[in-house]
Amino acid sequence: MAATKDKKEKRVACLYRVSTKGQVDKNDIPLQKNTCREFIANQPNWRLVKEYYEKGVSGYRLSADERDVLQQVKEDALNGLFDVLLVFMFDRLGRRDDETPFIVEWFVKQGIEVWSTQEGQQRFDDHIDKLMNYLRFWQSSGESYKTSVRVDNSHQQMVKRGLYRGGSPPYGYKLINSGIVNKKGKELKTLAIDEEQSKVIHTIFNLVLTKGYGANRITKYLNKHNIPAKNGGKWNTGSVNYILRNPIYKGYISYGKNRLDGDSVKRTKKEDWILSEKPIEELIIIPEEQWDMVQNIRAKRDNNKGKNTIPNTKSPLLLTGYAYCGHCGSPLTTTYNYRKWTNVDGTERVKIIAKYRCSGKALNKTDCDGQTIYAQKKVEDSFHKTLKFFINNLQQIDFEEEIIKRKQELDQGNVKTLKKLQKQNEENYQELSALNAEVAKSIMGKSSFKPELLSQLIEQKEEEIQNINKQIQNLEKKIHDTNQHINSLKKLREFIPVWWDIYNKLTVEEKKMMLSYMLDRVNISRDGIEIKFDVWIGQLLNKIGVYPQIKGESA
Repeated sequence: MAATKDKKEKRVACLYRVSTKGQVDKNDIPLQKNTCREFIANQPNWRLVKEYYEKGVSGYRLSADERDVLQQVKEDALNGLFDVLLVFMFDRLGRRDDETPFIVEWFVKQGIEVWSTQEGQQRFDDHIDKLMNYLRFWQSSGESYKTSVRVDNSHQQMVKRGLYRGGSPPYGYKLINSGIVNKKGKELKTLAIDEEQSKVIHTIFNLVLTKGYGANRITKYLNKHNIPAKNGGKWNTGSVNYILRNPIYKGYISYGKNRLDGDSVKRTKKEDWILSEKPIEELIIIPEEQWDMVQNIRAKRDNNKGKNTIPNTKSPLLLTGYAYCGHCGSPLTTTYNYRKWTNVDGTERVKIIAKYRCSGKALNKTDCDGQTIYAQKKVEDSFHKTLKFFINNLQQIDFEEEIIKRKQELDQGNVKTLKKLQKQNEENYQELSALNAEVAKSIMGKSSFKPELLSQLIEQKEEEIQNINKQIQNLEKKIHDTNQHINSLKKLREFIPVWWDIYNKLTVEEKKMMLSYMLDRVNISRDGIEIKFDVWIGQLLNKIGVYPQIKGESA
């Protein structure tokens, strides 16, 4: 393509751009450079004076103002350093249909000729030129968006099939050769459990499950015990939080946990994550049930700030978080008495005694006719005596009948209904697809549907799909909850005979977490102690004829 017959020498600047690091590695810039130089060599009056390089810069995601190299090109144009700006293709200048056409026009208005080795010179002599310029970049923007969608869909499909997408392995894993060779003859890597690091993962999850630790206390624990982080340095709460919410540890590869929001990265809701369709057995470090329990503990802590739904494992008192005044209903908090004395040898000693305190009465928030202070030993001895009586009675119960009943409920009702709804929506999606296919025909007058009627039918079908999806979600939750109850019953059946022996061997922190799966609240008063169980266990015990609320002797 001939550039010009003008014999005046023209100084040429070239701009080379690649949008990803992968394109840099694949030598895309040398390809652009060689093509541009050959193009200049075929123009007898052109002379290359400067070359600009943009490496790993997206012309779609970044605006012109955010591209430092492009700003330098514009500044040099204003200073008259070149007469022609040459690119491999015009999309090297950008892929944004609302911006790039005007960048090209800006250079032309400064007296700079804008050329592409593949598309020739971009002119603005009339309205047709302007329209063609806009259409070219509108198409380029669309292609970039479609590429982005294709890449995103490709990653989603890989994850659903349980394939590793590459990158640095998460803590607890290492990369090994997969034995699979790609089209370029390169052997692909896959994930495998790192035995030493996996022990740390178990420690992190167990500190939540058994001691109720949050990310801050776990971080302190790991650093105190000189356990190195992934980079060999100290741990931070961000790294611990990332581990605790990553489903890879229960064997599920995930995608889309974070999203780009402007200049910052934000966490995506769990329900919007893309997970592999089934767990990958060889990647499981934490059993799924334990992983889910940790998420429930953390969710309660996040969603119920100010409420005592998670035990305070920092307090030496067993029942903080569950203990309430039986007279006014205020939470019982931890207070301390300090006793000082001097030994015969002159040394001073201090004994710190923790006690339960009615927060309402102590702070004059309520008209409470109960005690302000309750002794730890008296309260907890009464609680244990009452709880042991209850546990012993549970050993006499046969849970098998309730387990069978719940299973029948799943098989005969919920599961069948779910399959029916899922099939119904499959048909709805097919109908919606057929209606959408009629849109273009309707606009061109080749469809039996008028555009107004077609729009109404599509809207109705989408609403129907949305309503059924809500029913499916509610039913899936009901099935999930029922399965959890069945599992809980099985655990009760298994652990009740040994529950008390296990409980007595635990630390105070561990006892609190064990009780957290059973208790709702404990009312403490002069008249006695009243234990109320958590909703799930209360419902189960009601169904099998056990009163889920028991009273003990005076505290």
